[in-house]
Amino acid sequence: MKRGFTLIELLAVIVIIALISLIAFPSIINQFSKSRGNMNSASTETLINAAELYLDSNVNLQKYKSDTNFCVTLEVLVNNGLLKGPIKNVETGKNMDLKTNAIQITYHADTKVMNGGKLGGLTSLTCTEKITS
Repeated sequence: MKRGFTLIELLAVIVIIALISLIAFPSIINQFSKSRGNMNSASTETLINAAELYLDSNVNLQKYKSDTNFCVTLEVLVNNGLLKGPIKNVETGKNMDLKTNAIQITYHADTKVMNGGKLGGLTSLTCTEKITS
């Protein structure tokens, strides 16, 4: 008597494994997408916090009476020790240009707080005050 699997049994196992992977694969891909989005928002939040710390420490905010959009380049934040370079873009995995990429912080003079923040290039951000060095 020969021992082993028949061709039908092997094909059945392959079909079952294929069905299981078709069911599981989309949920695994969704988890990767969610984690990438969480990493991206956490990275942006870190950059915004560094820009707010820089403004609190190095800019005389009391001279600004109306809402002001400050754009602080990543180079300034790295040079002042608030960030460690090089800084990678989470979506592309490539190093960001520290001289042209900036964080925009809106300072409200009446409440003395800075709200939100945006990451982008100096040309795409609306800057009242550009801090580049």
